[in-house]
Amino acid sequence: MHLAEAILAHTGDESVNSPRRRWVMAGFARLMNQPGIDPMTRAAMGCLQCVMHNLKAEFDMSLELERRVRRWLSGAESSYATMAFDFSFGQVNMAQGRVQEAIARYQRVVKMARERLSLNLWQGAFGELLILELELERNRVPAREEKRLLRIWWHPAESDMAVELGREARGVDYALGILDKIREETRHSGPTLKRHLAGLRVALLAGAGRVNDAEAHWRDQALPQSFDGCVDLDEQSWREMEVISCARLRLCTARGEFEAGRRLVADVLAVARQRGLRRTEMRVLGQAITHEHTAGEPELAAAHLVAFLRLFAETDYARPMVRERASAVAVLTWFLETNPGSSHDNLAATLLKAVRAAESVTVPTLTAREFEVLRRLDTQTDLQIAGGLGLTRAGVRYHVQRLFAKLGVRGRKVAVERARSLDILPPEESIRIGARRSSEIER
Repeated sequence: MHLAEAILAHTGDESVNSPRRRWVMAGFARLMNQPGIDPMTRAAMGCLQCVMHNLKAEFDMSLELERRVRRWLSGAESSYATMAFDFSFGQVNMAQGRVQEAIARYQRVVKMARERLSLNLWQGAFGELLILELELERNRVPAREEKRLLRIWWHPAESDMAVELGREARGVDYALGILDKIREETRHSGPTLKRHLAGLRVALLAGAGRVNDAEAHWRDQALPQSFDGCVDLDEQSWREMEVISCARLRLCTARGEFEAGRRLVADVLAVARQRGLRRTEMRVLGQAITHEHTAGEPELAAAHLVAFLRLFAETDYARPMVRERASAVAVLTWFLETNPGSSHDNLAATLLKAVRAAESVTVPTLTAREFEVLRRLDTQTDLQIAGGLGLTRAGVRYHVQRLFAKLGVRGRKVAVERARSLDILPPEESIRIGARRSSEIER
């Protein structure tokens, strides 16, 4: 069996049920059970099969394989086997909401990569990436961490985080730009990552109210037309299922298709609970709260909230509610006001505090002159701004650099978008050449 095929199986670059993937899995099984094969080779084949089963959320089968592999090794030290299991089952623990077990596995990977120089530095970086993903789900990662991402292009966890943190820090268009960059860098990748990126784009567009663009992209990328196709775990990985189902639900909400959205929520929750995918379950419940809040059904939204709180009592994944902060604040407040003395009061209050903290984005204070420059930034050149405001070109550049620093951006267009997202500028506020002079602006 070629090494390239083993790498294919490990990375999941092809769809989980492709002919080549099935051929690889059959080859692993033959090698693993071949009489006289050495224990390390047998263990390697078992490790790679575990990865494949975990992609499809076949966790029970994978755990049984892990037990067999450890018996074959008979206590022999194998850094690579240990790291392979920790990478794979750390993600299983994360998906199942077993936070401390995931942390222990990830930290062990990073520690071994640092201590053993013979191991590839990529392994340590991947371990740090997975820790970052877990901490984001627990709402412990600030938006500035987006700068640390996009180093391991093929893994969907990195794309998810870069897009989410980019949107949070600089808006939807910036996040779409990140997706464009990833798509270009991974243009030769297989369908798994491409479908994942397509789901992220649809969710961004639908969440921003750009429904026609979202629908067009769904069609162009041949994403599933049926709900069964969205939740299918025979033809896609659990990460694909999660992102595509959530994107479809976001589209249902944006189109006002509330009954269809409820059917999809029921389908995804059934699969998630059957396979033990707690992260998926909590993400979908968070979106279901937004769905029902948008539909004007507070009781249904509260029912999803109670289900979420029961899970939150054991798994501190606050991020699904922070993602839905616009509706989460309203639903949590309504729930606390209408259910005094509820057994879920403390958890609901904890979540409400976390969501409100995420809402409290610091808005920079601009001087009157900086504000005047900002209003002209996307429609006028430095020379035109200088003429309009009675400044030198050097003076304009000075104010522009201060604006970039205060807004945390590095570009004129992005600065204006960021200012609008923070309500410093109204949505279409700008000064065009000759439209208004600086004397008209209140100083």
